[in-house]
Amino acid sequence: MKDEIISLAKKLISIPSTVDNISALQKVLEIAEENIDAPFLQKFSQNDNPSLFAANRKDFSEKFRLVLNAHIDVVPGREDQYTPVIKDAKLFGRGAADMKSAAAVIILVFNQLVNKVNFPLGLQITTDEETGGHNGTKFQLEKGLKTDFAISGELTNLSINLKAKGIIQLSILSSGKTAHSAYPWNGENALWKLVDILHSLKEKFPVPQKEAWETSINLAKIETSNLTNNKIPNDALAKLDIRFTPEQSSAVRDELEKIKNMGFEIIIGEDE
Repeated sequence: MKDEIISLAKKLISIPSTVDNISALQKVLEIAEENIDAPFLQKFSQNDNPSLFAANRKDFSEKFRLVLNAHIDVVPGREDQYTPVIKDAKLFGRGAADMKSAAAVIILVFNQLVNKVNFPLGLQITTDEETGGHNGTKFQLEKGLKTDFAISGELTNLSINLKAKGIIQLSILSSGKTAHSAYPWNGENALWKLVDILHSLKEKFPVPQKEAWETSINLAKIETSNLTNNKIPNDALAKLDIRFTPEQSSAVRDELEKIKNMGFEIIIGEDE
């Protein structure tokens, strides 16, 4: 099976299946579908994110004892990273670890088990895990998928993980008052206001220096519509990706509420 796994993983890796590449998301799911051998397969799509569910039962509404789950979308990378390469007995390429190689394993294991087990077995392949999973796994659950147990092939350093951090992707919008930079007392700098908020968040949730079960906040982008140095910006925006532990979910929520109460606008979601 090793050669089959590598062959399928390479095919999946070669597709630049990022969230903004709709045709690539469709193509990579087609490759997955072509390699699935099951008596039942149903396709889904929400907000241009396709997904599929295969099973050894022909009734999607039945409760499954086990569902194998994998995603085949990736975060953006360089063009050369979509050419899979084997070096020192290791497979390199965008998504090789997260998680197209594991997806290949899960698909081929499912194919071996689908006609052998006597209990309801399902296979779920999605294309939106990197952006929250709302249009894949969650959408299928909303459509009626039920299971006693699920196994995902996410990399866990060869250990078994029973929990994961929650994800919040959001934008913080700051507003101010424009003025000439020579007379800052006449304006209110939206960028400085936003920077102060970002510093307070970093103090509250410091950047971990090693792998840890702690809440982390990634500052992904800061921007403003201001284009000149001698003008005080009256708007600013920061995009954040928050990975929070259940133990700190209330602290994160309280901090965001505090920011809103200070007059900042918060928009939940990847796009502002």
